[in-house]
Amino acid sequence: MFLHQFFQFSLGDFGVSNEALIIVVAVSGPLAIYLVLKISAWLSPLFLGNGGRAPGRLIGQLRNGVAWRVAKYEQEATCFVKPYIALALIALRWRLRRKARPHGLAGDLIVSLTSYPARFPTLHLTLRCLLSQTVAPDRVILWIAVEDAAQLPAEVTDLKRQGLEIRLCRDLRSYKKIIPALLAFPKTYIVTADDDVYYSRTWLEELVEGAGEKTVVCHRAHSVALDDAGRIQPYSKWSYDVSETAGMIFPTGVGGVLYGPKALSPEVVDEDMFARLCPQGDDIWLFWMGRRVRSTYIKTNRKWVEFQWKGSQSSALHLSNVGAGGNDEQIGRMMSHYGLPAAKGLSPDELKRLPFSAEEMVARIQKEIDEKGILTADESRLLWTQSSERPSK
Repeated sequence: MFLHQFFQFSLGDFGVSNEALIIVVAVSGPLAIYLVLKISAWLSPLFLGNGGRAPGRLIGQLRNGVAWRVAKYEQEATCFVKPYIALALIALRWRLRRKARPHGLAGDLIVSLTSYPARFPTLHLTLRCLLSQTVAPDRVILWIAVEDAAQLPAEVTDLKRQGLEIRLCRDLRSYKKIIPALLAFPKTYIVTADDDVYYSRTWLEELVEGAGEKTVVCHRAHSVALDDAGRIQPYSKWSYDVSETAGMIFPTGVGGVLYGPKALSPEVVDEDMFARLCPQGDDIWLFWMGRRVRSTYIKTNRKWVEFQWKGSQSSALHLSNVGAGGNDEQIGRMMSHYGLPAAKGLSPDELKRLPFSAEEMVARIQKEIDEKGILTADESRLLWTQSSERPSK
């Protein structure tokens, strides 16, 4: 009672109320206890949960369990919120879009992607992202398998009035996003995009800043892990989503990749080969094809943050590839056939001795596309087969 009256009298003289005193004690008390527990040589191991005795082990288990659950709930909450953030962003962007400026490259710039019926409900959202960039490509082309074209929703086909081109081709699965474009436009800069993510306004601009004739530019990349003998280690040991460009970087298609006109080996369009070696690994195939001609690989300074549309990942290819070791199997086949990508490039003489003439193939298919506009699956198959047969000399 005496102490209470003393402190009340003393602090009251300085204009400090009882409420302020309670707040100070409420904050400083737990802080003082925390500092004592953390700094004390005897209590710290128990408090931090790293002591060898039973209390320390118990506290450690409790702390780790809580931390794991908090991290798990935070991740789940982030995954839940991101699609709604992306929806709000593209809705605002689409209404406020402005005329984009020229890209300034020496050749044409094409944004190329593909899709399939399971992704059609959200496809228009990604297309709106690609059609509302700060830098204008010469074309935005959506490649659709002939048998899937009738299922395209109106939200997608209506975007043709905004500059979207829809072209039909053979069903090459994920390879549809680049192989038909390489054949139809062999001397252009081609940017590949995925069909299920949000792309920012400056996405294309940042890729173009690093573009070159023999350059591959990406927003997201992994670092390939090598063992002491120079062999590629399992995919699970790679460094994912790296920020640096040192070492052997592996572009991942989800972030978008820009390929210069001379950045890929002519072998890239060899359907029989990629269907046999990398049927579900277009990123792996393209990585090897770029390394075969010793292209320069650049990662942009952007920290890639992925925003996927709600429900678009239910049939994601990468889940089966990584979960079932599919990437390692395909990388192993590429290693066996082509060797280490960084060490074995094609010489000019080897390029001339390829089993087909890429220029002849491209010229023939380009002529047919110019005359007919689109090619059916049978027409494409016939042309590719005929074009890959080099006349005997």
